[in-house]
Amino acid sequence: MSLETASFLVGALLVGVAVLGGGIEVKEITIPKVSSFVRAVAGCAGLVFILLGLKAGGVIPPFGPQDPNKPTGGPDNSVMQTPFMLSAVLGKTRTAREIETQIVVFLESKQVAEFTLNARSPSKSVELSVSEPGEYQYHLKGYTKWTTDPDKKIDLVGKGSIKVDSGSSFMVATDFEPSPGVEKCETYIRND
Repeated sequence: MSLETASFLVGALLVGVAVLGGGIEVKEITIPKVSSFVRAVAGCAGLVFILLGLKAGGVIPPFGPQDPNKPTGGPDNSVMQTPFMLSAVLGKTRTAREIETQIVVFLESKQVAEFTLNARSPSKSVELSVSEPGEYQYHLKGYTKWTTDPDKKIDLVGKGSIKVDSGSSFMVATDFEPSPGVEKCETYIRND
């Protein structure tokens, strides 16, 4: 049984004593009759335990004044988040165009996004966030296929760093001209 559940149940029991005044017997548990003073104390203590149980369980928001700059909602409100956008789009050159791409994005060695682009979905954007503004290391991996050789997968690889501020926007990019014999393509993230 969790602490918040136990707190809630103790509070409910104390409120029950306050309302009924004792004289209750359930199986092996007997609650004797109590005076009005004890009933009042039990009622107050019961309400406190119920509120603590609900607050610990996240049902009741924090008490007191709140920081207007602190984000609300989401899994952990105790950590300020810095949101930013990351986009990818199929590429084209003067002589060819990209027909399929898959790119996996890692930020500080943690996978944060995966883009699968094709004719039905030629672009994609995702909103990401980091714990605070600053410089973050990334690496990319994946593959691409071009109209010049549609059956050939060309590896995409890349690494570098990006400076993230709230509201920043970035694009996964490559400087690539498909040609015979190319097995790998350097990919990077740039400011959008």
